Amino acid sequence: AIEYYASSGRVKSLTEIGTSSGEGGKLSFAYESAETVITDRNGLTETYMFDNTGHTVCVKDDEGKAYFASYNNGDNNKKHTLKTSSNLQGTVRNAIFNHGFEKSSISPWIPWL
Repeated sequence: AIEYYASSGRVKSLTEIGTSSGEGGKLSFAYESAETVITDRNGLTETYMFDNTGHTVCVKDDEGKAYFASYNNGDNNKKHTLKTSSNLQGTVRNAIFNHGFEKSSISPWIPWL
């Protein structure tokens, strides 16, 4: 079974309830202008971004991976149809802060990696 909490016409959380009344998965929803962020029980997020007509134009996760799309919005024969989409894109993190190795008093390594 699924339990949900809604406010102002929008779902704020979904909780899966097992047969022994124990909680299963849980999702929380946060809404902003043209963006919805969904967070799971472990704190992992997915962000959905929308264009002015409500089409999903980007889905990204907290690891920096994302999928992008665009839609035909002008031509009435093709209006609201998918125009282009990307493959899943990943972010490459550069572990070197001073990647050009210019003379500097700052350590070239980024400490958070």
